[in-house]
Amino acid sequence: MGLFEKEKKEKKDVGRSTMPVVATPPSGAPEAGRREPSTRTVISANVSIRGEIDASDDVVIEGTVEGHVQSRRSVVVGPQGRVHADIQAQVIEVHGHVQGNLKAYERLRLGENARVEGDILTRRLTVEETAFVKGRVEMLTESPEALSVEASLQEASSG
Repeated sequence: MGLFEKEKKEKKDVGRSTMPVVATPPSGAPEAGRREPSTRTVISANVSIRGEIDASDDVVIEGTVEGHVQSRRSVVVGPQGRVHADIQAQVIEVHGHVQGNLKAYERLRLGENARVEGDILTRRLTVEETAFVKGRVEMLTESPEALSVEASLQEASSG
């Protein structure tokens, strides 16, 4: 019987795993404290685009863009980026050259090698010491005047 008891014991251990079980959130649910992952469109240094870019996620421009750029999230113009277009986004960061108007609903950052020729409209602005700006700068506030300017700019860009 000792032989049969050993077989029974081995059979009991057959389905067991020593690997720890890790709980994962349900599919589509972001983990606690983390944003839902976003995609990003990258226009690389050897790419040139003419026309309109309308993105729901982040846009990174390392190449050349002519026309209009709009993102519901952020637009980053890299050090090699050359943009001849108006840009609208929640957050805009410029390290290259932009010839056109910038409208950042939340914030705009001009890096040390940024060169902007056009008007700026934003709530928060950071300008590095060696950045260059040629144009008007207007800060958005919650005042009625700023809201009417913002509404008129939105109408002009959509129409």
